[in-house]
Amino acid sequence: MFSVWIAFLIFAVTLTFVIWQPKGLNIGWSTRMIVPNFFSLGASLLVLYLYFKNDIPKQYELSSLKQPHEALKDVRLFRLSWVILGILLTGYLLNEVIAIPVSVTAGIAAIIFMLAARSETATIKDKKIKS
Repeated sequence: MFSVWIAFLIFAVTLTFVIWQPKGLNIGWSTRMIVPNFFSLGASLLVLYLYFKNDIPKQYELSSLKQPHEALKDVRLFRLSWVILGILLTGYLLNEVIAIPVSVTAGIAAIIFMLAARSETATIKDKKIKS
């Protein structure tokens, strides 16, 4: 339930910035990109459906699905990732105002994720970094 509230908070803050547009925060382009974004999302979903439609079962037993809390291998990392993603979103919105390249913000977030996941055995970060 905590993650739902964090996701809603991130969405609400983003929507507030898009509608309100504080002075100096040049995000007016985002209001014009809402329609193309929805078309892009729809086209992506359509292509995925057409490609995977034979693999999608017509019906399945809900009892065979894991509970959400069983699917998470590291709850601490899951909750921390929402906080880091919120900070990353804020950083992206403020990059233009404080004149920092987007790659710096993304790099810092990636380093924070790596440090947070260093003790997690479920991740295979060493193989992903090498490849």
